[in-house]
Amino acid sequence: AMALARLKTEARPASAALVQALQEKSNDTNLGRFNVTIQQVAAQALGRVGAGNAEVKSALTAALAKEFPDGMRLSAAHALGEIGRDARSAVPQLRALLKHGNADIRETAEEALRLIEAAPAAGS
Repeated sequence: AMALARLKTEARPASAALVQALQEKSNDTNLGRFNVTIQQVAAQALGRVGAGNAEVKSALTAALAKEFPDGMRLSAAHALGEIGRDARSAVPQLRALLKHGNADIRETAEEALRLIEAAPAAGS
């Protein structure tokens, strides 16, 4: 997933596998070696390939839900911001995060909203 995140839009063919990695509960691990989980890295990569892909946007939006760990929610919010205006459907969930108890999540949600609302529409 880390290598795919670096490939940006060239990683689009792997988006289905990245969504699966994001949704797999056993990937909520850092393998005892990294600062982020496999799910968080998958979210990062999805943020770089997700424009125009409804499945990606849906998976990232679902990852904002309160049953997910804060780190996952932060990564999903960041990824949706990277997608930009094409992630408009996630605005209500991102706005809800503005009231979260974790300042990092609030700030990331605010930045994602700024990017989504300020970005030109795809193809403009």
